[in-house]
Amino acid sequence: MKYLSIIFFFLTLSVHSQTALVKLSVIDQQTQSTLDSVQFIFSNQDGQSLVSGMILSDSVLEIELNNAEKLQISLTKEGFYALDTLIDISRYKQKIKRKKLIHLSLPMVFDGQYTAAFDINAQYKPAIEFSSDRISVTDYVVRNEQDILLLAYPKRLEKSSELIWFKNEVLYAKIKAPAGTYQLDVDYQNKIYLRTKYSDYLVNVNEDLTISPIEKGYYQQYLAPIIDTNRANQLFFDNYQYHYPAFDFFKVNLLDTQHVLLHSVVDDEMMEHYRAEYKWADVRTKLWAWDKESETGIDREIWIGANVFAHSIYYEDTYGELFVLDDEVVVFDFYTDYLYFYHQRTGEAIDSVLINFHKNSRQHEWERRVVQDPITKKIYTFYDDGGYLDVFEINMSTGELKTAFTLFYRYAENIQIYNDRIYYVYRPFESLQKKYLYSEDLSNENRDLSGQNRFENSFSK
Repeated sequence: MKYLSIIFFFLTLSVHSQTALVKLSVIDQQTQSTLDSVQFIFSNQDGQSLVSGMILSDSVLEIELNNAEKLQISLTKEGFYALDTLIDISRYKQKIKRKKLIHLSLPMVFDGQYTAAFDINAQYKPAIEFSSDRISVTDYVVRNEQDILLLAYPKRLEKSSELIWFKNEVLYAKIKAPAGTYQLDVDYQNKIYLRTKYSDYLVNVNEDLTISPIEKGYYQQYLAPIIDTNRANQLFFDNYQYHYPAFDFFKVNLLDTQHVLLHSVVDDEMMEHYRAEYKWADVRTKLWAWDKESETGIDREIWIGANVFAHSIYYEDTYGELFVLDDEVVVFDFYTDYLYFYHQRTGEAIDSVLINFHKNSRQHEWERRVVQDPITKKIYTFYDDGGYLDVFEINMSTGELKTAFTLFYRYAENIQIYNDRIYYVYRPFESLQKKYLYSEDLSNENRDLSGQNRFENSFSK
């Protein structure tokens, strides 16, 4: 019996003192790409370090278990949140006994601060909402702060693009986009559409990510003109056409389909040149315009303007905006230089405010764009200052611009605003980095732009 006890003791000791062969791979939870140069520490359940070092590609670790029943793994890497996890050794008894390789794959979460190739002395950096070493972001829809739909591509957008549902900092779902995909659009009901050269698709984001084809041209003809609705069953839309230098804003009551003209936007100077094109047309073109006028009832000068002048370098399409604010509807008319307020239900004019920010004489280019934050309902406009974008909130009472908010990075693309945050796509100049999605807090008054290298003649703040 004594000898049996001694044999049993040595057998037990040999099991617990065996060496485990472990191949540890660490992946980026967001992009699913493999990470190198990760610092690791393997410890037993008592916190005693067994082995430590740095993970490199295809490296195999030999770990002396030393009676350990569980292994504690600690991982650290710059730019990622530290990871600590426990591994139950009993699950791998057979592999340890037979000296087989144990494969472990652990995810690490990007901490939102990409520091490579940037000035490390800058105290402020925009937050990275999405990054990848494989794909570039081209378009996106912010559904909320933790839920973003992305259109991305590895090399060419129209050949191999992907639709990605990124939720709670995790790649929640992904599908391959159809050939010819070029952008995402959102209608007045916040439904998302995937636009392609050959067809349009409704994007379904529920428990899973799917797309459903819709009739080609349906979105552009029936949904894109609709701007917004209100609680009083009023729907607001326009009849904008690129090739005509005027358009109207309407409201319609959904209960009786009666529509009312709210406001007409006309570029008088452009309209004069537009109609004058008829005078310089050749005889054959004039005869064609006469036939079109007889056939449709549309003025022959408009036919010539739409088919000739609208395609020349001298033509600029008409721009105006309508937004719903509380019980009012506000219209930006940049050709009369006024901001007009209308009653939502009756459509009656309430007030008007003089505006001139679109005629800024300083050496900065107005972007011809006014947007509304869908959550806060604040309204913003943009100026380009040598590639740096200045964002101004518009004071709706005076028509004046408030303090400028300058984006940190130069040549940002696809600017969107959601709940006091400004989102944009950016890739550093002459960098191998893919296009990332960044965001900045518009309400952050303590930003330090010392690392920005802005021009000396900056927009006055």
